[in-house]
Amino acid sequence: MPQALVTQLDEVLALTSIFTGLSSSHSNATNTSNTSNTTTGNGTSKNLLNNAADAMQNAASLLGNLKGADLTPEDLAPFSALIDASINAAIQTSVPTAEDDGEEAASMAADKNNLADSTSSLLNAIGDSLAGSLAEGESLTVKMENCDLVVQKVSLTPPENSTAALADALSSMSNSNSTAPALVVADISPDEMPPLSNSSPPVFVAPAEMFEGLVGVSAVMVSTPAKSTLRSPPPPAGAQSSLLASPVISLSISTADGPLKVNGTGKPIVIASPLGDFTTAGLKQDSNCTILVLQAELCDANATYYEDVAAADELTCFYYARCLDACPDLDEVCLQENDETKDGCQLPTPTAAAAEDYENFQLCIVNLAVAKAAEEEARAICAQIPAPCSGRGSCNSTTDQCMCDDGWQGASCTSKPNCNYMTPEGTWSNEGVTLASASPATGAVCLATHLTEFGVVGFAART
Repeated sequence: MPQALVTQLDEVLALTSIFTGLSSSHSNATNTSNTSNTTTGNGTSKNLLNNAADAMQNAASLLGNLKGADLTPEDLAPFSALIDASINAAIQTSVPTAEDDGEEAASMAADKNNLADSTSSLLNAIGDSLAGSLAEGESLTVKMENCDLVVQKVSLTPPENSTAALADALSSMSNSNSTAPALVVADISPDEMPPLSNSSPPVFVAPAEMFEGLVGVSAVMVSTPAKSTLRSPPPPAGAQSSLLASPVISLSISTADGPLKVNGTGKPIVIASPLGDFTTAGLKQDSNCTILVLQAELCDANATYYEDVAAADELTCFYYARCLDACPDLDEVCLQENDETKDGCQLPTPTAAAAEDYENFQLCIVNLAVAKAAEEEARAICAQIPAPCSGRGSCNSTTDQCMCDDGWQGASCTSKPNCNYMTPEGTWSNEGVTLASASPATGAVCLATHLTEFGVVGFAART
């Protein structure tokens, strides 16, 4: 190992040692603050996140100064230790809720996102440092406690059969029991993407045209499990809860002339990622939609019965009222029990000839009011019954399960995944990223027109 590298790594080791000590102190301070002073705990947390971000940036700068050195994963172990120590401490850092302290919560969330950006910079720097020792078609994986880093020297010879080549690559990845992502150069459509199981690694499928005329292409990919990521997407508008339903994966590509910029034109990059079980997402769901269908049908039948009774009572009232042809509104006539006339409509009076009709008319008014009240009450009860499949699918009476509309999932069709990417401002967006298909059984397939950090955000809609 070059002496210059030894000196640089000693400096990183010092950073790692200092940060590990800070992490331990933070843990003790946080435990103490839980029983005494939460302000001190939050202050220590902010210092921790900011110091971690500074250490990451310093380490990335050190690696940048060593560009061209012949480095190995063993040489870079101190950097990996720094990343794991930083992520572990950040995960343990409690962020106050917006209800408790909105300003402090926003500040802490921003600090976490800043640390995530610094982590990404260091991971890319590590990948660039390792790429120089690889030949075309070779790859190298660095497994860390909280993420997998893959460096791949891209093979620029497109396969004769893209679909078969992709299937072979996925099979090889699955057989290796690796969770590390990979890049495959192939021209496929989204529906040609083989299904992924929960144990499958993520994969990027880039079109061959993206690399035309390029030399010395290397890819750096990072996969971070949802439980370890520092990226926390906010709930989408109208959602009851949201969570990352996939690992957060990133892809950066470098050439002999520098980083490759994808301008959003041409064929998109196909991103396939396994999905976790996000379909419940904190919501109670009914597994048997037929029960809701029967409840709704019975309730509607009951309300319709009172509606028919009210309609019959209206006709009866009209009969006993013996109104003139000038009466335009049956409802107003029947319910106008205190006035002798209504818009020229003569109501019966208790004469000897009409005494019985008048008594029946008064009884009819009461019956009509009771029937209308019963119908209104029944309709209100029906409105409280949840729509089968949340109104986003149809119920299969044979299987008692919902067949959800496109994009919706879960026992009651309340969950929906979205492909998202992390913007430079630290927020999730789906601009330029499209969900092609998604299922917990087969994974998610996204189409992207740019390179960045990607994740599938699953959310549970309010029913």
